[in-house]
Amino acid sequence: MEANIKGILAKRWEVGAEHYAKGIKNKGINQYDEWLELIQDLVPNEPKLHVLDVGTGPGIMALLFSKLGHKTTGLDLSESMLNIARENAQTSNIDCEFIQGDAEDLSFEDESFDLVVNRLNLWTLPNPGRGVYHWARVLKPQGKLYIIANDYETPIPEDPAARENDEIFTKEYYESFASLPFRHATAAQIKALLEAAGLVNVDVTPIHNIENKKRDVPFCIITGEKN
Repeated sequence: MEANIKGILAKRWEVGAEHYAKGIKNKGINQYDEWLELIQDLVPNEPKLHVLDVGTGPGIMALLFSKLGHKTTGLDLSESMLNIARENAQTSNIDCEFIQGDAEDLSFEDESFDLVVNRLNLWTLPNPGRGVYHWARVLKPQGKLYIIANDYETPIPEDPAARENDEIFTKEYYESFASLPFRHATAAQIKALLEAAGLVNVDVTPIHNIENKKRDVPFCIITGEKN
């Protein structure tokens, strides 16, 4: 069942990758300067880190970390998204590695990265607990996991009207989307996932300086550290 859901979602993101990337650019949702400032506040400039951006999409976070001099790998299930990310890297003259892979089943060796970051992607996973387990697994000791998410105080109901005019995503997609356990997860639910994966010093911090231009829900960052 999970494999079927993942296949349906992946197929639609392949079809909708360019539409999505153009949409966030046209609406100003990229907000590069704001995200860059957030990264600089969170991560010291030295020493340089080995960073994994899981669910990189068009590469927004991966490219920002690379721009700051960190060795960064962006991973995504969608090859179409990765092609857009590579084009963005080339256009920006930024050196960044992008590879195809499953966020719930990472192929990297244990303790490969200093930092794993996931921006607005956890909700897309059929099994988010498995994903967070793997993200923690590939962290080095004292490595950190940063998950940026929509800060729903309580889960919200679906809005059928929002999908009526969707030209990219099908009824089949939305039926699969409705089965995703973290599609409207609270910060407390995400925090519990990090703790279940064995991470320590888990904390939730609101993000006040970046406006969520897609919905009336603020962003937050959930952080955890590996012993």
